[in-house]
Amino acid sequence: MYRRIIFLFFIISSLAGCSLYTSKDVSQKKDVEQKKEAVLYSFGLDVFSENALSETQETHLVTLGGEYKPDIKVTNDMPINSSYRLVFLLNYKQISVNYRGKPVRSIDLKLNRYENRKIDVEFPKLESGSYDIIALLIRNPDEITKQKKFQPSQEFYLYRRVQLVVGAGEERNQTYKLVDNTLEKKNNIDGVFLTNKFNGTSQDLLLNMRTNEKKKQYLNIPNYNDSSRYAIFAFIGDEQVNLDSSFVEIKRKGPSSVPLEFITRKEGNLVIGVVANPYINVENQNEKENKLSTDVMFSNRIPIHN
Repeated sequence: MYRRIIFLFFIISSLAGCSLYTSKDVSQKKDVEQKKEAVLYSFGLDVFSENALSETQETHLVTLGGEYKPDIKVTNDMPINSSYRLVFLLNYKQISVNYRGKPVRSIDLKLNRYENRKIDVEFPKLESGSYDIIALLIRNPDEITKQKKFQPSQEFYLYRRVQLVVGAGEERNQTYKLVDNTLEKKNNIDGVFLTNKFNGTSQDLLLNMRTNEKKKQYLNIPNYNDSSRYAIFAFIGDEQVNLDSSFVEIKRKGPSSVPLEFITRKEGNLVIGVVANPYINVENQNEKENKLSTDVMFSNRIPIHN
């Protein structure tokens, strides 16, 4: 399955505001900064396996003891050269893959204008079971600004979520931290964002942070269903950072504020991802009329600096 993000730049003499257009599928359009002539920018990520369960490429099958080498392609469909970072999560934890003959935790790429590149990786051999894999592509990963400005996730992050079934594919049990949803209903939120206070609104979202900041943060999640489960992960630079709450369950429908404490904090761009319904059997959901979400939501990009 192929995912692509599209955004438009407009050139004018001064900067204007931005508006977001999101389709129901995987393409997103963004008016970012303004030009006399519109130029279409996009980037894409493709993860494919010949042993997929269906054409949707949402479930890949591997025999016990077999190799998992998905076909991965990164596309820079832009009139400018761009840099990217590719990282992989296995069951929501960063994993090393074999790339160019050695294990690596991340893959940095520099792509020329309108270039696409195939990435050959091999995952370590896994025991029999069902695994959730997320391939995360980060655009301009080391571009850090100290300006307080909103940097929408659609301009920087792209993902592919795949259920990997090895052997018999036994299901996995997971313990979740219960979060009591006590936000006022008037604080309806659309999207994920970080604030310094509980019951925050989009007016309070963090645009940047300091490395020595001691405040506890709150991750605000829209939560559209009762008894919803989420996996939360975060990256600073090329490394995943430990969180005090990685798996949460929210009992009631409505916006929720999840306390979040970063065990480590260093200079770099903070990426926060929220995975709906961890370890879900995707193919079973496709057969249901009211299927559960398998989306990964991201906060705005948040630079951390000294």
